Amino acid sequence: MSVIRVKRFRIKSYKKNIKPLLLMKGVNKSYGSQLVLDKINLEIMPASIVGLLGPNGSGKSTIFNLIMGILKVDSGKIIYGNKEIQNEPVTYRSKLGISVMMQERALFDLSTEDNLYSIAEILIKEKRKQKEVVDRLIGEFSLDSLRKQKARNLSGGQRAKLCLARTLINQPKLILLDEATAGLDPLTVQEVSRLILRLQSYHHVSLLITSHIVGDVMRVCDRLYILGNHKVIEEGSPQKVLKSAVAREMYFGDYEG
Repeated sequence: MSVIRVKRFRIKSYKKNIKPLLLMKGVNKSYGSQLVLDKINLEIMPASIVGLLGPNGSGKSTIFNLIMGILKVDSGKIIYGNKEIQNEPVTYRSKLGISVMMQERALFDLSTEDNLYSIAEILIKEKRKQKEVVDRLIGEFSLDSLRKQKARNLSGGQRAKLCLARTLINQPKLILLDEATAGLDPLTVQEVSRLILRLQSYHHVSLLITSHIVGDVMRVCDRLYILGNHKVIEEGSPQKVLKSAVAREMYFGDYEG
């Protein structure tokens, strides 16, 4: 199979004097006696794409849930902008500009446009503004021909695009994408990858991405974190991480990029 190549947009975020958008500092999390995360440090710079990789059970979903506020940290800090948010509720974090697209791509049993309106009506007061936002997102994500189609009848790629569009309604600064390309064919993966890059370059959104398919993350990310044994075992640019003996032994294996 030929390798799909996507041009990567770069914003020079990883420079001195630019503060991270989000920081996790010394975060610990256990489920009962089962340790899941051990002193996790992670940073996401403004307008950057960060990949979070690791084997099943390494804590990727737990990190997502801690950032969203679905779970509480046992200890450590989560700092968004200049605010500690580890004790704040989900609704507060959403208002700050954190959005999420989960692997299940859950949609309401409504039409494509009504799936967008259902969120817009909660987050945007003015009817005129609601329509402007919904129309803009439908156009941007090439969903116009699917406006009246029930979401349950959409293809996997169409559902992914609709879910991505929905994450933008609250004008987020950070989007968490859990397995955004799971179950998609190669051409749709390419399209979704381009949309992810558009979120970064056009909307100046930061993204934290997980995927079981290493190549899907490698082609779009500025920085990677590899989880193993409840810790971050390696971090840095994709090129640096791929050369790491520890990361290759524990996760990448013979992957060559």
